[in-house]
Amino acid sequence: MEPLYKHSQGSTSIEIYGGYREIGGNCVVIRDRDGKLVLDNGIRFSVLRKYYRGGLQPLGVTELRQVGAIQPLEVFEEADAIYISHMHLDHLGLLGTLPLGLRLYVPSKEILDVVERWYRASSTWLAEIPHREGLEVAEVRPGSEDDLGVVAIPVSHSSYPSYAYLYRGRETSIFYSGDLRVRG
Repeated sequence: MEPLYKHSQGSTSIEIYGGYREIGGNCVVIRDRDGKLVLDNGIRFSVLRKYYRGGLQPLGVTELRQVGAIQPLEVFEEADAIYISHMHLDHLGLLGTLPLGLRLYVPSKEILDVVERWYRASSTWLAEIPHREGLEVAEVRPGSEDDLGVVAIPVSHSSYPSYAYLYRGRETSIFYSGDLRVRG
C-alpha cells in the first residue's frame, strides 16, 4: 500500500497512511536519516464501513490489511518505535498485529491493560487489539525529550491521557497532534 501523502524536506520525510483527509485510521511515518518512527496505528473506520455492514465481519488480519483497514506490515519494518497518541481504536489499532520486538510508547500502561481486557475474549477480529508478547511497552514521559528526539505534549481529548508529539529531527521538527481539540 502506498502512503496517502508523502513529503520530504532535506533528510526528513513524512508518510501518511491513514487519517489524511479522513477521520480516523491515523498512521504517520517519519524517516530521518537512519531512523524511522511511527505515530499511531489506527483502524480506518471509513474502509471498515465500506466493506463490512450489518452482520458482515472481516475474516481476519490478512483481509483487513488487503482492504486497507489496517496498515501494511511494511509500515513497521525497521521502525525504531511507535507512539500512540491516545487509546481510541482509530489511533491505537490492532496492537496484536505489530511485529515482535517493536518499541511501543503509550499514554498509560494501566489504561492499555484495561482496553486489552475489554477485547481479549472477543470472538471476532477485535481480539487482535490487545498487544501480544514480544512488544516492548513503555509509557511516554510528558515534557521531556526521549532518546529518539520525541517530546510528548499533554492535550485535551475525550480519551485521557492524550498526547501530541513533537519530533525534533536533525534538520527539521515535526508536530503531530493526534486529535487535538482546543478549549477556551
